[in-house]
Amino acid sequence: MKKIVIFLCMLLVTMVGVHAQCDAPTNVQTDVTWSRVNLTWESSLQDSVVFDDELSYHQTGNFAGIGTNSAYTFTCAVRYPVDSLTSRNGMYLTHVGFIPASNTATTFTIKVWTGGSYTNETFDEGTLVSSTVVPMSELTVGIENIIRLNTPVLINSTQELWVGYEVAATGGRPAGATNTPYLNNYNDLIYLGGWGTLAESSISYGWCINTYYVSTLPEITGFNVFRDGTQLNSSLITSHTFTDDSIAGQTQYCYTVQSVCSTTTSSSSPVCITTPIQPTCYPMIGNGTTTTSYFPFNAFYKYSYSQQIFDASELGAQAGTIASMTFQYMYSSPITMGNVTIYMAN
Repeated sequence: MKKIVIFLCMLLVTMVGVHAQCDAPTNVQTDVTWSRVNLTWESSLQDSVVFDDELSYHQTGNFAGIGTNSAYTFTCAVRYPVDSLTSRNGMYLTHVGFIPASNTATTFTIKVWTGGSYTNETFDEGTLVSSTVVPMSELTVGIENIIRLNTPVLINSTQELWVGYEVAATGGRPAGATNTPYLNNYNDLIYLGGWGTLAESSISYGWCINTYYVSTLPEITGFNVFRDGTQLNSSLITSHTFTDDSIAGQTQYCYTVQSVCSTTTSSSSPVCITTPIQPTCYPMIGNGTTTTSYFPFNAFYKYSYSQQIFDASELGAQAGTIASMTFQYMYSSPITMGNVTIYMAN
């Protein structure tokens, strides 16, 4: 097995709870310009949402960053035998929590397997049933990140459950682990070209991996967005964001986000905004002949500046060619250059 190095620091792990149910969207936010409105919201479908149950090995203790200290892709995993799953039979594993120890990775891919085993000192992960890629840019180092699985997993207590993540490390020690508790062959599995354990590298630590369950899957199947009572989306929205770019400047709009559930709907409170005034665009130099146009900027006092300016007709005059003209402006106005006059706002 490839040598693994670790770095130790102290961390108190705090569990975060979420509850999945059919609620109206909350915390509707807007990002507004004169030409578009970006809407974001939260819901019980989101990553940070008090579950019906959770299962994990690690509690609190010394925190270790573990890795090969080089660019290398490896997989960390914990295994839950069937006797630990009895009370969770028929529930759904919907979220997995883990702690990145550093940002020396490009992605963490959460994986769930069913039907795994450990027989005659040989590990078998079983069948991969869920895979969720999480970019490092979406994670926070040193704390538990709870991630919603792309594919929820129905728990069958007759099959062993493996949960872990593949980390595409760029160096360092990005995988988080604790020494309380450490259970060899259960919470210290690592894949480096083959399954083994941290104990084989004399490391008495277990991975910081938690699993979260709900009795039934969330009722929300998606969202609708309404502007002034009119639905904007033609198909159900499954993310938590929407962009409205069919608006006008200096106009008030009121938005409502609606959760669509299996048997009903539930809507947020309206969020009203007023778009800024639409900017006025002026031609820079007219048609480049005898037209006078106004140049909407303030000149610098006693400064001169040279640049090239192109107008629409010049840019489209001939394929492959661009006509140009050079002008110089100063504090005085107007400036006459050939047959083009440019006025500046002082």
